[in-house]
Amino acid sequence: MTEPLTSADFHVQHGAFGAYGSFNLGKFGATGGFVVHDGRTPGSDDVYVGILREDGDLCLLPFFKAAGRGTEAFAVREEGKELHVHPYPANRVERRLGWGTDRWEAGELNLRLDTPLWTVDDPIQGEGADFARSILPAVTGSLRIDNRSGACPILAIVGICGEELGSSFHEGDGFKAWTRQGREGIAVDATDAIPFAGFSLEKCLGRNLLVRAPHVLGACFGFAVPVAAGQEITVPLAFGWHVEGRATTGLETTYAYRRHYEGTVPVLQAALGQSNERAARADAMDRELVGRVASPERRFLLAHASHAYLACSELLRESDGRLAYVVNEGEYCMMNTLDLSVDHAFFEAEFFPWVTANVLDLFLRRHSFTDRVKLPDGGTQTGGLSFCHDMGVRNVFSESGTSCYEIPEKDRCFSQMTSEELCNWILLAGIHGLSEVGKGWLARNLDTLQVCQESLLVREHPDPDCRKGWFGTDSDRCGGGVEITTYDSLDASLARARGSLYLSVKTWACHLALEKVFRAAGREEATWVSEQATRRFAAAIEEVPKLENGCLPAHFTGSTSAILPAVEPLVYPWWWGDADAVALDGRFSGMIKRLREHLEAALMPGVCLSPDGAWRLSSTSPMTWMSKSFLVQAVMERILGLPVDATVDEVHARWQREGVGSWGFTDQIVDGKDVGSRLYPRGVAGWAGLKV
Repeated sequence: MTEPLTSADFHVQHGAFGAYGSFNLGKFGATGGFVVHDGRTPGSDDVYVGILREDGDLCLLPFFKAAGRGTEAFAVREEGKELHVHPYPANRVERRLGWGTDRWEAGELNLRLDTPLWTVDDPIQGEGADFARSILPAVTGSLRIDNRSGACPILAIVGICGEELGSSFHEGDGFKAWTRQGREGIAVDATDAIPFAGFSLEKCLGRNLLVRAPHVLGACFGFAVPVAAGQEITVPLAFGWHVEGRATTGLETTYAYRRHYEGTVPVLQAALGQSNERAARADAMDRELVGRVASPERRFLLAHASHAYLACSELLRESDGRLAYVVNEGEYCMMNTLDLSVDHAFFEAEFFPWVTANVLDLFLRRHSFTDRVKLPDGGTQTGGLSFCHDMGVRNVFSESGTSCYEIPEKDRCFSQMTSEELCNWILLAGIHGLSEVGKGWLARNLDTLQVCQESLLVREHPDPDCRKGWFGTDSDRCGGGVEITTYDSLDASLARARGSLYLSVKTWACHLALEKVFRAAGREEATWVSEQATRRFAAAIEEVPKLENGCLPAHFTGSTSAILPAVEPLVYPWWWGDADAVALDGRFSGMIKRLREHLEAALMPGVCLSPDGAWRLSSTSPMTWMSKSFLVQAVMERILGLPVDATVDEVHARWQREGVGSWGFTDQIVDGKDVGSRLYPRGVAGWAGLKV
């Protein structure tokens, strides 16, 4: 069993693999509910879960903003017949969030939602029953009401009230369901459940346990389930959705689950049929995470992040039958942002590594290009292969060779990320291709990786004699602007690509991957080229003068900033098993020791350590990116042998529950307040530290 949380007042996205939808719940006094085929908000539904007593007292978990919507336009309250609608007091609501379960307890009420994560086999082997189960677009759970000590009957209530009309009731063998616009709905497995619908709960329910006949002109709908005095009941629940038609344009697709489920009602029926299996899997996940991670705050962060990733995932079927996998970038809804994809891969490697290969192939097929590079003297030369920042936005794929984000003539946000995205594709190829399951993919892409190697070298500098161990060019796609990195919202310490210490270490890791790949393939010259490059980049990092505070400068070309992500790329060679490359006494011991010293100096008060113990990515910016902090933690603990103060997990977990609780998992935070990257999937980067 997971621990009760000190604060229960925060949203969690309860999603399903590949279904790009979620049922969001948890923030007190706020809307949540269904978010389907979109990711910009945590939802606009009031969610009603509670108990109605004979005297009209309706006590609900506090997941609603108001008791009704829009009633004044249609009816006037009848004096003396109103319900007394109120939330359970916050101090009476106990919550436990696990890796697979989310549970609330208030008095005689117990609600749980299950979000099981399955190992999803590569569908190239076939889409059988296990695959169909894995991509079911639904969340299951249960509502338990304990009236054993009660002297009077009560009604268990579950329902929602949103902004959209168009609800319809369905009944079948073992289930009753409401759907809205045929796209989303709720279902119960209770033969005596009484359906209701209307303008508000006050118009649906009354004193003496009255349930009025459904009035579907209203936007409120749900179920009332009788609970006799002295009785305890458990009602299985399902929240499901189904997008029937075209899922994306640009690249025409439908959702992959459509082959297995014909609509929302079949989805809900299947979900209820699987509810026991899903609950058992969710419970097992909770126990597994407890066994793998000692810190309850670290467990919370990993569980919270896992929920967000699932809610952002989208498995699509192209017109020719091929599958295309997308992870949407939280509230921004950008599709397969490559600098997120490379961090998701640690999580994917454990459960569904084939999706990483799918993303690699889709980038190569549709969102790659060749360019020219701008030299410091103003000239240009042939560049090479690279990859776009993303594949599109809000279910619209960008044209081949383009992203929705990158434009010319910029030097900060929205500029080109050409050099870093080349690194990201190579590292993604290393994570997958150097694994046991990725050998076949790697063999098919050796020539492409050699083209990538050539492009890396040119971006350092086209002239071999001018290569210094950092990127010295910009893509001509920048026009009059300059290239940036994934840290686009930070200051120049991390945002600028040319001369970046962070990208220098990342490029070193890329050449290390290429060296390992080409040596295994017997490509001796390519092996030698990357071997020389790793030495050159390591030497540059060893030789750069330290700042007065003992840190390495963020840029080789002049900087007074210290940055935590300088060590981030060490996680990649460690992940694919090159322990010697990152060992303090290995072949790059000088560089590794320097980076270790740099990190120790950076995590001092007033540098990258904030007064409350949280981490800042740069000494000259107040920004914290949770996912990137998780990668740095993995490097500290698993590679550099440095202890991580438990305070950082405590602060980061508290921020997620309290500072940014109106959303799901949030990545970009300043002093406990969200500033961007909400409902974000990249927190699963923390899975890097769990590799055995």
